[in-house]
Amino acid sequence: LAARKAFELSMRQAVMEFDAMDTGGGDEGQSDNELDFYEFSRLVREREIGVHSEQALRDRLQALDQDGSGTIDKAEFITFALRDAFVRSAANLSDLFSEWDNDGNGMVDREEFREVVRHYGFRADDAIIDAVFGNLDSMNRGQLELHDLSMRLQQEVRDRTKPMHRLRCLEWREGAQAEVKR
Repeated sequence: LAARKAFELSMRQAVMEFDAMDTGGGDEGQSDNELDFYEFSRLVREREIGVHSEQALRDRLQALDQDGSGTIDKAEFITFALRDAFVRSAANLSDLFSEWDNDGNGMVDREEFREVVRHYGFRADDAIIDAVFGNLDSMNRGQLELHDLSMRLQQEVRDRTKPMHRLRCLEWREGAQAEVKR
């Protein structure tokens, strides 16, 4: 129960962070459903302790930017938030999955997934949530099965953990070289 609560809190925190940073490219109060480099940099700097070099931040943005647009759109951020909450909370995916499976058929369809994403607080239209769903539905069946979702999230974690860990390392932070040499 504690891990599921931690998952939910992590997701809700991600929503608040995205909403706070999504200023429409500088127009305060205007959301454009994506984070540009400046907005992403603010999010990382407020979320993590330490000084981050511009290059490290650009590399991290690029690692999350699945479509190569130079921004992190809401679908990309929701995918990140799901993966990050899963890793941080140590929640049992089968417990989460059974909560998401409203009709109890052992699968989560698009409508159920839309409800899940909105339950955690993301304000997103169907097209955005469907893009995340499509990314997770690697077999293109229109339904997520626990095993496939587990494999997909584990693959996402493996694919992203090594580069993200490297990008979080001390030597990538401004001023770290001087500290390391002391």
